[in-house]
Amino acid sequence: MTSFAIYAAAAVAEIAGCFAFWAWFRLGHSALWTLPGVATLVVFALLLTRIDAVFAGRAFAAYGGVYIAASLVWLWTVEGTRPDRWDVTGSAVCLVGAAHGLDPANWTFLTSSPGKPKATRELAERYGLKFSPTKDGYQMHGLVTHLIDKSGNLRALYHGLKFNPVNMVVRINALTNDHH
Repeated sequence: MTSFAIYAAAAVAEIAGCFAFWAWFRLGHSALWTLPGVATLVVFALLLTRIDAVFAGRAFAAYGGVYIAASLVWLWTVEGTRPDRWDVTGSAVCLVGAAHGLDPANWTFLTSSPGKPKATRELAERYGLKFSPTKDGYQMHGLVTHLIDKSGNLRALYHGLKFNPVNMVVRINALTNDHH
C-alpha cells in the first residue's frame, strides 16, 4: 500500500471515529455510536504506524495535509456543506506543505546570522530588497515574500500580508512539478 493510500485510509478512519463522538455529543445520537468510533480511531492509529518514516512527527505532519483535504471531502459528501474558497485555499496550502515535507532541503528561508549579515544583505538586494539602517543599527526592510526557484530565478513577489494565497499555492505547485 502506498503512503498516500495509507494516509487516505487513516483520514477516513480518524474522521469517522471523531464524527461518531460528534454524533453522540453534539447531535444527540446514542452513546453506542462511540463504540465503532473508538474502533476506527484505533485503526487510524495503527495505519499511521505503517508509514515508512524514521520520525513519527514527520509522518504526522505529512498526514496533516491529507487529513485537512479529507475533512473537506467529508464536509461536502457526508454533511452536505460545500467548502468555500477559503477552505479550499487552506487545504491546498497544507497539501503543498505535506507533499514537500518538513525536510529542510525542500525549503529555504533567507535569514541572517550575527557573523554573516553582509552576505545575506547582498543576496536580498540581488532580488530587489532594500534595507534602511535605523538609529539603533538594525536593518529595516519591507515585508516581501520572494518565491525563487532552485536555479535562483525570481518567480514571484508577494508584498505585505494581504495577497491571495491561492496565487502562491499555484506557483509553488507549478515550480515543484516543473521537471525541465
